[in-house]
Amino acid sequence: MTRGSWIWIPLVVAAALGLGLAVGRGTAPVPAGKPAGADPPPAASSKGRTPPPPLVGVAHPKRVTIPVTLSLTANISSLRTAVLYSKTAGYLETVTVRPGDPVRTGQLLAVVDHAQLDAQAAQADATALAAQSGVQTAVVAVAAAHAQLVNAEAQVQNAKAGVVKARAQLQNAQATQARIADLVRQGAAAQQTLDDAVAQVQADKAGLDAAQAQVAQADAQVAAARQQEASAAMQVQTQQAQAASQAAALHNARLAVANATITAPFDGIVVSRSLDPGAYVAPGTSTPILTIADLDQINVTVNVTEVQIAAIQRGAPAQVTVDAYPDRTFRGTVSRIAGGADPITRTVQVEIDIANPGHLLRPGMYATAQLSAGADKDVLVVPLGALVTVGDQHFVWVVKDSAVTQQPVTVGRATGEVVEVTAGLSEGDQIVARGADLVREGQRVRAVPVGGL
Repeated sequence: MTRGSWIWIPLVVAAALGLGLAVGRGTAPVPAGKPAGADPPPAASSKGRTPPPPLVGVAHPKRVTIPVTLSLTANISSLRTAVLYSKTAGYLETVTVRPGDPVRTGQLLAVVDHAQLDAQAAQADATALAAQSGVQTAVVAVAAAHAQLVNAEAQVQNAKAGVVKARAQLQNAQATQARIADLVRQGAAAQQTLDDAVAQVQADKAGLDAAQAQVAQADAQVAAARQQEASAAMQVQTQQAQAASQAAALHNARLAVANATITAPFDGIVVSRSLDPGAYVAPGTSTPILTIADLDQINVTVNVTEVQIAAIQRGAPAQVTVDAYPDRTFRGTVSRIAGGADPITRTVQVEIDIANPGHLLRPGMYATAQLSAGADKDVLVVPLGALVTVGDQHFVWVVKDSAVTQQPVTVGRATGEVVEVTAGLSEGDQIVARGADLVREGQRVRAVPVGGL
């Protein structure tokens, strides 16, 4: 029974099996070219007595449930990796760290020469100040234009009042002229008096015309003042737009200066340094300055076949081993399972998160991950001590009628003290579980259940 690349974890099944896992572990291999059981029987003693049959421990194959573990090649990477490029064109002035150096958030890592950028920022600052001053001047001009408008509107009101007064005077003079004219016709007034009244009417008409002309002139002044105020207001908007543009230019200039300094975005370790001081850098180039990684938490990825993925659960425990530390096991949990399979490999990516406080695990290390993938039921197993191997052939000794017979078997997975038998045996067979190296084909034996020895 095969399921991908399987590794079986040790089982605590001794009590259930009744197979006496205390059976001797060592099964002596049969020498090449010499069939099992070919040794001659022991010679009779000098007194002529035949030695008794050998004492062997026997057991029956058992069916058990065995946890299944997938063993998969894994790739190690950090959960957070930052590849740092320059956002500003120029020559590298300093690089303060080397591969393996720890870094802290905000730590200075590299500086691009920014003397020209500083000059550009200073010029942008001066231009922005001038633009802001222009805004203030335009605002003052608006206030002055508005004051002129208010004054012109007041003059219009005064001129209109003069028109009202002149019209009243004209009306009064006209009434006086009419009254005097009646008196002259009646002979009650001299002609000179009438002439004076007529002259006064003419004078008052001229006064009314002059007052109306003043109103027209004042209206023209109001229109001019309004035009001047509108022009001043438009100038304010123009100056404000220029000021905003210059402020943006200043911001960009200052940002360019700030971008000339590269700092660490998080706590981590320098993984690589690709450029040294003097190298030319620019945005969009393919060569980074530095690469840093956060090694406190490691990400391990494996590719699981679509047949096996159903047995993998998020949050399930996982174990990872690396060649660098063969005696250590790093434990983590399944954190993410991809939503779909790769269309080419038909595998699903599974990610495992592992705490890495000592930073022993490093990105790129060769690793093997072991994932729990359920369990197989009704697996027929025998003690490892019962299995005899000759070359690539496996067999066990079957005890029947107190004699042993070689029984070829096909074996599967081994775990702990037992090995799976996929063909050649049944649960009812009695096999030699201990002492398999003491017997030969057809030999009679004294059988004792394992555990009783």
